[in-house]
Amino acid sequence: MAEQATTTQEKEDEHGHGALVEVEIDGKPRRIRRGRYEIPELKISLGVPPGYDLELVVNGEFKPLPDSSHMVIHGGEVFVSHVPRGGNS
Repeated sequence: MAEQATTTQEKEDEHGHGALVEVEIDGKPRRIRRGRYEIPELKISLGVPPGYDLELVVNGEFKPLPDSSHMVIHGGEVFVSHVPRGGNS
């Protein structure tokens, strides 16, 4: 009887996502899959309202995450979402 060997590494889904990890969004914990995300996909996974901006908090600094970029989630990341800030004055 042939059985498929299992490894300690979690299998990734078709989007390159692995095991669930915990991140924080707007002060609340959320579990999402580890792996690479296009930012619009990440916003959906985090429950960010449509049209909102997303920023990564690193050492107290806010790093904007433009929709045209991507990031790899490892777990422990802290995000904030907010309405877009106007650039015109």
